[in-house]
Amino acid sequence: MTKRKKIILLIIVLAVIAGIAYGVNAMSGGSVISAPLASPQTKLALNKNFSKELDSHLGIPDGSTPITIQAASSNCSANVLVYVLYACQDYQAGHISKSQLLEVMKNTKGSIDYLTDVFNKNNKIVMTYPIINQQQGPCYTETEPNGVQNYNTKNYVELQPKIFDLINQMYQEQDPDKIYLDLQEIGVMYEQSTFYYSENMQFGMDKITTAQFKPTWIISYCGMTADSVQKTLEEQLH
Repeated sequence: MTKRKKIILLIIVLAVIAGIAYGVNAMSGGSVISAPLASPQTKLALNKNFSKELDSHLGIPDGSTPITIQAASSNCSANVLVYVLYACQDYQAGHISKSQLLEVMKNTKGSIDYLTDVFNKNNKIVMTYPIINQQQGPCYTETEPNGVQNYNTKNYVELQPKIFDLINQMYQEQDPDKIYLDLQEIGVMYEQSTFYYSENMQFGMDKITTAQFKPTWIISYCGMTADSVQKTLEEQLH
């Protein structure tokens, strides 16, 4: 083989290797080419650094107390589950593969693990608080050292651990259909929470079921607007 042929062969081999590497990177890094028909949210969640970047924007404001953190944790988790929602919709529409949906689950799990840890630590404290009748009815009541009382309705507080249990159950699933069913049930709990936050009982609660599931039950429950999080992450991950 002449030297020239060796060079040509080497170039071909390197091109093949580069192509394979690019394909792997496209799958794990969220390249548009790997999912050209997917939503912008799904494309972003296909980035393997998704949780690392999102976690850098998650923090506990100064002055937060266990009951406020317990209440806000599921709102923050909704900001993560928005990406699972779009990925499930893209999967159902045939815009992404099963492996890509599971990649979204993998890439977003880090943020869910972080939020679950924060929630569990503060929920444990809140569960020790007395239940006192307030204007909204029975409420878990927190008293700060200066005497200020913070409280949330009993039903709202007790629904939050169920939300996180189901979220973490969903993240153990490998079947796209089961993931979406769990997500819808989480959406139901989010919608119930919006009523329980103000009142312990609410007429029409029986109509909030998976049969009437609306994506807005997740999107509108976000602690931060879904669009603002998307814009911030797009700036950081692209």
